[in-house]
Amino acid sequence: MRGPTRLSSVLLVVGLVGAGCVQAQTKKKVPGQHGPKPYISDAEFQDISVGGEFISGKSSGFQPTFRDILAVSSLDGVIRLFGEPKHFNRATFPDGKTVRADLNFGGMKTEYIKVSGSSYFRLRELKVTSPEWSLTVGEKEFCPGMAVNQLSPPVRKSGYVYIAKQGTAKKAKRSGELEITDTRTQVTFEIDEDSGTVKTIRFHQMI
Repeated sequence: MRGPTRLSSVLLVVGLVGAGCVQAQTKKKVPGQHGPKPYISDAEFQDISVGGEFISGKSSGFQPTFRDILAVSSLDGVIRLFGEPKHFNRATFPDGKTVRADLNFGGMKTEYIKVSGSSYFRLRELKVTSPEWSLTVGEKEFCPGMAVNQLSPPVRKSGYVYIAKQGTAKKAKRSGELEITDTRTQVTFEIDEDSGTVKTIRFHQMI
């Protein structure tokens, strides 16, 4: 029987128990929100790299970052980053112009939105569901299956991790106020409470 889970958005640049990783668990007040909220800077977010089964097989050893992932302008660009998907699905919205493209790479899924007849092509979701894929922040790798107790208590208790607008993180350290990209743009960890492990890692933005 499937055990209970909870969504816990986790600050990615974290102090890990016994791991000697840099401590960067900053909480600031977000305008319009009650209480302090954890966040990562835009630069930290852009530098998060994605590694996995397909990528590790490439001779160059290249691992795309979110800077690369968000910059692609076509499905061909996504495939150049991650390889050929194991499954692909395309769905057209009722307006007849907006298309959702779901690419499943086996343990990692991406969802892009494209508007026909325009250059609009954006990532809406990237979801890692297998330990064969991971997100790396600095020198620390995060993947499904990792023990929750590797994360510090403040991180495990976090509700959401916001992404600060470019250039506003330094200002927030002085004023305590943080300008964020969007409250609906988040990086989350889904935790399996029974096993005490991370179940999925998900980036999602509303578009």
